Amino acid sequence: MLPISLTKLLPILFVAIAFIPALIVVLIINNKKKSRKTIVASHAMRSPGETLHNIIEDFDDKINESLFFLFSTPPALCAAYIAQSHFTNKQPGSLVIITLVLFVVVVLYLYIKKLSLLLKIRHTYRVNLDAQLAVGQELNYLMLDGFQVFHDFPQEQDNIDHIVVGSSGIVAIETRAVAKPNPGKDTSAARLVYDGKSLIFPDNHKITEPIAQAKKQADGLAEWLHSVINEPVAVQAALALPGWEVKRQKQDGFILLSGRKKEYLQELQGRKREKALSDEMIQQIASQLSDKCCRLEEAGST
Repeated sequence: MLPISLTKLLPILFVAIAFIPALIVVLIINNKKKSRKTIVASHAMRSPGETLHNIIEDFDDKINESLFFLFSTPPALCAAYIAQSHFTNKQPGSLVIITLVLFVVVVLYLYIKKLSLLLKIRHTYRVNLDAQLAVGQELNYLMLDGFQVFHDFPQEQDNIDHIVVGSSGIVAIETRAVAKPNPGKDTSAARLVYDGKSLIFPDNHKITEPIAQAKKQADGLAEWLHSVINEPVAVQAALALPGWEVKRQKQDGFILLSGRKKEYLQELQGRKREKALSDEMIQQIASQLSDKCCRLEEAGST
């Protein structure tokens, strides 16, 4: 027969033992996250959506932690209940059982709610990552036509998804993933209109924020390039909408990218620029962009 003092501690001991595997896994995940480094060369360029990819990895870790605690909590509490009943030879009262059940229900509800939110946010990032990868793939083909392409360019507040540099100028591209309605046989369901100020969707819903964001990023890039090369540089703003067909009601300097490489090339090269870049200027700008897009801080080995 166990001493009374030890008997009282057994439920706590069983709970701790039940949680140990989950805690070990969490510690392993956190340690792996801290030591996560790339094995590629230190001067490797950033890939399309790299920042989003890293964010998704962090959400994967949080989701795994929530899953471990979600499936560990009920067994731990059951172990405590069984230990209490077995070693004290006393059945807990109805109030204790009801309290325990309510506690388990509340804990499960909170973890399921947290897990649902994490999965929803992760899905949003995943959709945006897929859009950036699709646009980045099409833009990379432009290198065969003499353009230089950079992805996930870091800025103080927000990264520029893509930058294209060529003799026709510099273009800063914002990518947006916008869900399309179920088209059925109606091909116009995936068509939107640009009126010079906003994007108008098939349901007549208008948005202006992506356009403003693209222009803001282009202005920020122009200021940064001016500061590093000591010459004023014009940067064109562009918005990529993968999967959508865009109809223009107004022809202006704002670039809209959709479709495939052929359409991208027409938009980026098909119009005249007032200030074309010389080969020397292109190399100077590309050198600065390359230095900023290197993964120097991530270099190392696992």
